[in-house]
Amino acid sequence: MDAEINAQEELARIRSQKRLSTPLKYKPSSLAKYRAQLVSLRQAGASYPELVAWLRRSHHKTVHHTTVMRYLKSLPETEQKITTSVDESSINLFENA
Repeated sequence: MDAEINAQEELARIRSQKRLSTPLKYKPSSLAKYRAQLVSLRQAGASYPELVAWLRRSHHKTVHHTTVMRYLKSLPETEQKITTSVDESSINLFENA
């Protein structure tokens, strides 16, 4: 019985040490510091290469344009809004058919 209790204690100790030594699975993006500026520039019409040039010139930050693209696409404020517009003439075409 004593060996079983020691095994349970040892297992608990191993698991707690494992939890402490496990690295974080999420590393914040290095672009997070520039989030507001990147979003506002993108909404103003800047292309991804232009954003990269701005980061390099203003903040001495070198990243690839696809890195900026993936970061901005992951943000909720830059989600693509899908809008559909239907004009009156197309509605009339379907009604007359």
